[in-house]
Amino acid sequence: MLILLTFALLSGLMTVLSPCILPLLPIVLTSTAGGRRRPLGIVAGLVVSFSLATLLLARWIGTLALSANTLRSAAVFVIGLMGLTLLIPALNRAVERALSRLTTRLPHARTSGDGVGQGLLIGLSLGLLWVPCAGPILAAIIALTATQSVTANAVAVVVAYAVGAALPLLGIAYGGRSLVQRTQGLARRPLPMQRAFGLVMILTALLVALNVDQSASRWAANLLPESWSTRLTAWERSPQVADQLDGLRPAESTAPAAPAPTPSAAQGGDSPSQTATLPPPPPAAPTATPLVALDTLGPAPELRGIAHWINSEPLTLESLRGKVVLVEFWTFGCINCQRTLPYVTTWYDTYKDEGFVVIGVHTPEFAYEYETANVEQAVAEHGIGYPVAQDNEFKTWRAYDNHYWPAHYFIDAEGNIRYLHIGEGKYEESELVIQQLLAEANATIPPSR
Repeated sequence: MLILLTFALLSGLMTVLSPCILPLLPIVLTSTAGGRRRPLGIVAGLVVSFSLATLLLARWIGTLALSANTLRSAAVFVIGLMGLTLLIPALNRAVERALSRLTTRLPHARTSGDGVGQGLLIGLSLGLLWVPCAGPILAAIIALTATQSVTANAVAVVVAYAVGAALPLLGIAYGGRSLVQRTQGLARRPLPMQRAFGLVMILTALLVALNVDQSASRWAANLLPESWSTRLTAWERSPQVADQLDGLRPAESTAPAAPAPTPSAAQGGDSPSQTATLPPPPPAAPTATPLVALDTLGPAPELRGIAHWINSEPLTLESLRGKVVLVEFWTFGCINCQRTLPYVTTWYDTYKDEGFVVIGVHTPEFAYEYETANVEQAVAEHGIGYPVAQDNEFKTWRAYDNHYWPAHYFIDAEGNIRYLHIGEGKYEESELVIQQLLAEANATIPPSR
């Protein structure tokens, strides 16, 4: 377990180099204005809020009177209000007095104006808004806590990750404060600088309310090479970590007889990316198109526990016999999933008239991804025309014994899984698989695009 905690901490530390950290940076930098311990409050609040939201909010969302969207809106409001306190000194004093009772028991927080109370409130709000580019460790824990009980080990791993992510932010905040104090022009004009930071916070809250933060993360991710996330999470795919993650999973499984992913072949960020290890194909006559080795990995489990269908009436794999089916596990907040979607939609548009069907099984990672309206918005934004099934209870996920976002299960016309690919990459190879399975089903193959 110590190895897993160490690697979770390292994974959190490396989050500062991922595009998903961008929405947090403006708020963290504005902490240079205000009380001297304001950054400590922000970081502490972020660790607590993110850990609780990751471990518990998704499980409680069905019993809470408030939806995840409502909680997100409340968090945006709080950040906007804290921005106003930097613009209006009288409001700042009133809010600080109101929060003083919450911080009097905290060490080093007895001095009026130290900013811990406001920092805590901001950090608690950020924890509800932040969606990190989760690597294999955090993604595995999220899936486990959504399908099993929340264990002490899961809590320890999430907290280690959150602390790791918070430490660089604390360094950025205090580094910015030191820079401001050493810059004579800024140090002599604290009030205009404070007001400028207040405007930044208000603008950030507005952009988050409009979901521009997610678009900015996607834009930044698209500027980076696909190998970037691989390098950031390389140590998460060590055999020791894989063994310990396997030890946290329940022993029973209803999975198809597919080979387990090997950490050394990983490419994705929310998941390792690899191709199922298959035996070499039998000798075949020369062909102009290279073939991908296929095998029968077992019958595809039926879709289960689907809460809602988008772009389609309810479907079953039994009703799709005779067609080639791609079951795609994804979630709209996952950067790696977002980068695979253009390829999947192109495959669907190219081959749908030849007997190819895509079923996007949307299995949520964070609480706001449970909301049907949010999924429908993401489906529209990405131009997805194929059926999308909301697997909010992880029943189809468990039926496939899946552990990763994204994961692609290619199913032949007889209902057998013939190929498995996890994460990003291997797009040409995956399209060849579609062509081969359609050829087996005696379908006409359109040219590759």
